[in-house]
Amino acid sequence: MAKFSMLNFFQSQCATPPPVERVDLTGKTVIVVGANGGLGFEASKHFASMNPGRLILACRSESKGQVALQSKRADILLNGSGNNISKKYRQKQVALLWRCGFWTSQISKSVRQSADRFEQDGGRLDILVANAAVMLPKYEATKDGWETCLQVNCLAMPLLSLLLLPHMLRTGMENSTVPRIVVVASDVHYWATIEKRVLQSPNILATLGSKEYCTPKVMMDPRYFLTKMLNILFVRALNDRITTSTPLVVNAVNPGFCLSNIRNEFSGMQAVVDFLMNKTIALPTEAGSRQLVWGPLEEAQKNCADSISLFGRKWTKRRPIMAPVQLYIYDLSNGLAKQLSAQLTGRQIDGIWHSSIVVFGKEVYYGQGINTSLPGKSHHGQPLQVVDLGETSIDQETWEEYLQEMRDHYTADKYHLLDFNCNSFTNDCAGFLTGGSIPKFVSDLPSDFLSTPFGAALRPTIDAMYRRPTPGAPAAAPPPPNQPVAASLLQAVAAQAQASPSNPPPVAPLAATENLASPLHPSTNSASFRALLSTHRAVVAFFTDYQGCPPCRMVTPVFEQLAAEKGIRVATGGRGAAFTKIDLRVGAGGALASEWGIRATPTFMFFLDGTKVHCGDQGANTAELKTQIDLLLFQAYPPHPHATLSATAVKALSLEPILFTQVPPLDSVLTKFVSLIDAAPSSPTTTQAKEVIRTQVVPYLKARFAPANAAKSTPLMSATPALLTEWAAATTALVGALPTEALFPLADMWRLGALDPSAATWLAAAPGAGPVGVLTHTARDALAQPTQDKGTRNYVLTALRLLANAFKTPALARGLLCGGDGAALGTLVPALLHTDVTVRTAAASLAFNAAAGVQRARVATGAGLGGVNANTGKANDADAAICADEEWQVELVSALVEALEREEAEDVVHRLVAALAFLVRFMPVDGQLQGLLEVLSARKVVEGKLQIKAIQKKEVRGLVEEVGSMCPS
Repeated sequence: MAKFSMLNFFQSQCATPPPVERVDLTGKTVIVVGANGGLGFEASKHFASMNPGRLILACRSESKGQVALQSKRADILLNGSGNNISKKYRQKQVALLWRCGFWTSQISKSVRQSADRFEQDGGRLDILVANAAVMLPKYEATKDGWETCLQVNCLAMPLLSLLLLPHMLRTGMENSTVPRIVVVASDVHYWATIEKRVLQSPNILATLGSKEYCTPKVMMDPRYFLTKMLNILFVRALNDRITTSTPLVVNAVNPGFCLSNIRNEFSGMQAVVDFLMNKTIALPTEAGSRQLVWGPLEEAQKNCADSISLFGRKWTKRRPIMAPVQLYIYDLSNGLAKQLSAQLTGRQIDGIWHSSIVVFGKEVYYGQGINTSLPGKSHHGQPLQVVDLGETSIDQETWEEYLQEMRDHYTADKYHLLDFNCNSFTNDCAGFLTGGSIPKFVSDLPSDFLSTPFGAALRPTIDAMYRRPTPGAPAAAPPPPNQPVAASLLQAVAAQAQASPSNPPPVAPLAATENLASPLHPSTNSASFRALLSTHRAVVAFFTDYQGCPPCRMVTPVFEQLAAEKGIRVATGGRGAAFTKIDLRVGAGGALASEWGIRATPTFMFFLDGTKVHCGDQGANTAELKTQIDLLLFQAYPPHPHATLSATAVKALSLEPILFTQVPPLDSVLTKFVSLIDAAPSSPTTTQAKEVIRTQVVPYLKARFAPANAAKSTPLMSATPALLTEWAAATTALVGALPTEALFPLADMWRLGALDPSAATWLAAAPGAGPVGVLTHTARDALAQPTQDKGTRNYVLTALRLLANAFKTPALARGLLCGGDGAALGTLVPALLHTDVTVRTAAASLAFNAAAGVQRARVATGAGLGGVNANTGKANDADAAICADEEWQVELVSALVEALEREEAEDVVHRLVAALAFLVRFMPVDGQLQGLLEVLSARKVVEGKLQIKAIQKKEVRGLVEEVGSMCPS
């Protein structure tokens, strides 16, 4: 599921609500559940103004409904709007009250009674607005035996929908209409989590509703998030059972955070937070209700799609009227890219993506020319992922004509694994069919792969696979040491990509590159070109006639080189321009050129945020072309505001990690640890683990970390894979057998081991960082306990120091921060607020090390400079990956600000502010951190440290002042 950050939440609150609709509902029946107040009441007022045949207000009780109808706000329900229907008639025919006891103790019985009542009344049913939700701070059970929130929010609403479903289907068939069910959901469903133990339980719903599971912590926001996720799953499940011939549409809409009485049960601090949010960001109830009205009205969807689509405000599966368009995504490496990429490129790569377009019952793809097959029946097998690209109004005949024209352009001899591939073709087709584009994770980033040493070494091999040799060309450079392996990997992938349907590849392909798309984006029609403009900040368009224009042929190599240098790369923080070539003889290129007033070739156009900023007929003037590209990039990426700050104290900070290198008396540590093992219940596994520690691990540590005077003439001993494998197995066994407080000697041994490059490299390649991950999980679980004894505190402290030492090796640091299940961050965040100052110091050191990688990458890639420098992007791959992953940075910044607000120890404040400096300096101006710092009042918190008497050191006070000035006010 897509990520939904707190910044996205605040942005969604600022989105423009859809306009008030006035669709004619004459003769139609509308049921609004929860209509006696809040969103349901306001939505009912909107529906009443549209002249429905019947408007049924399903209320908590008829008395509650009568109170609502008699309020001053109910005039529109009684009198209508824009018509002359009398008040008496409106009351009798429209504002009908139902008792729909979603909120009673016997919910299931009440819901069935409501459905039976409609069965008795008969008539049509066109719209059902399933609006029912409660939030309770503590566990309450219904007479049905379910936890109240779970039954009201997730069981009663689907039950009513399914009971009324036959009436809606009959209405659709008898009246040639499409009835609609609207489920009121929320974008907070992205924040829902379900523990593994729940998923593995015999009955998931029973577990979620059990009194043992519903602790006060669960019953706060997490329970509401979970119920909203279950609402989405219900909508999806129901949609999966709707065929194209079924007269029904099921939508889920998100009204946003609105003024509502759903949170009336809040108390204490939660009530205070709710009060503040209501006063600052909550939408008016009426504005939120427009989403409920929009969902069931097809006319409204056509009028306000832009307003409704922002920040996940709708999840809709509509009955196809036009032809659906899908993207089939395959992994050419058959999973091997995910396994081997980290070793080959230093970066985790999930797949080598091949894609095809599925429309009009056929799958179309590019390899040995343009090929077609039945969906899922090509030589690539079943797709790994299917992405809905929308619907097309293009008819099949026009589509076939387009493909026939494109066959002259997408020929077998032009196929190139990086520069001109299947994804180039599908992106072009998506633009022609829908005006959109394929997902960016499929279409972007080959230049970033080529910027790595491994990618640069493989580029000649890739070129040699696809390009005929030029007569008289110099011999190729000698291959790197791993070239035979690399070449075999690429040959296998290329064979899979270009295999013809009748000759599938004989061997499974292997992985060698990250994403197979080019820095050059082909555009053959107006739709694909406009999609490119809408998805990239800076665009350089080259209008060419390669076949009939000699100057075009002269400038093309220069343009391609500039695309490689100035294109978008992860290593430069995502900065760069999108470069596109429009050949007037290919596809609808001529029409596209006419649309933009192109009268001669070569012509270059430069776009910023979708607006043309310059157009030049440079001819073969390459110097002018370079100048204009640099100017465009400088406009798109001006110098960072922090670049004008002196930041003397921040610049003086070392970017090297803080390490804990003290070597304890290892014999004493061993004696202590053996006694702890012997005190635990004996087993063959723990006995064997003890022997591994005694006979292998401790001797290795004593040799590796011998006193300096004893090691002058002896090379330092490095850990062997065999030793590390046995040590890891022993660690897993002991963690499972010993209490947490007995494990700190083991964690201390790994703390030293992490300083050995051989051991750290081995750990970086281990799934979940191997034994370090196991020890980190234990520390995280210990911190989650309400109280900790001295032994547990010692273990947590040692685990934090172990994690800090892991940052000596960037690849291991990347795996701990950006991979796995977030246990490292889950340990760090609560440790920053620990009651023990020594633990907080270690946690602040770990935060410093994590943030230093971000700052190293930003400085190395020139993140504070304007434009895009071709010489940047030299940060090591691990730092670049750490810097690119903004999710953990948001969580850490939030924790740092909270810790700073409480901290008074000068040394801890120094490290916390330094860590915050590394995360804030040169942060993306349009990223999540900017908004988060404003919400947290970070500047006020940081500068408040200057008022603490304990903060006396000049360098600390200077750093605090500089970091405060970098935070938004």
